[in-house]
Amino acid sequence: MTSQINHHLKSHSNWKATISLLFGVLSLIPFIFLGLIIIEVIQKPIPIPAAPLIDLILFPGAPLIALSGLIFGIKGLKSKKKNMAMVGIVFSTIGLLVSIIYHSFVW
Repeated sequence: MTSQINHHLKSHSNWKATISLLFGVLSLIPFIFLGLIIIEVIQKPIPIPAAPLIDLILFPGAPLIALSGLIFGIKGLKSKKKNMAMVGIVFSTIGLLVSIIYHSFVW
């Protein structure tokens, strides 16, 4: 009976690893857009109307998403999808560090 309960609890903790990976990837997306904007500006120096929109909407949320992904990844290490949780932790950490660096220089 106890092993069935433990198996049930472990199978329901798999979603934490998946959410960690999802949040890790989502925390990197604004910075991919930033890289594309920088490349576009270097190639053709024209004003890009979407740049302020990306800056106002996506960048303030990136650290929160990365921090949430880091927390879910740490909790997801106890699940069967340990590798997915580890990748989510790595992506979330990169997203959090890039967010901190970006916000310390720009804001």
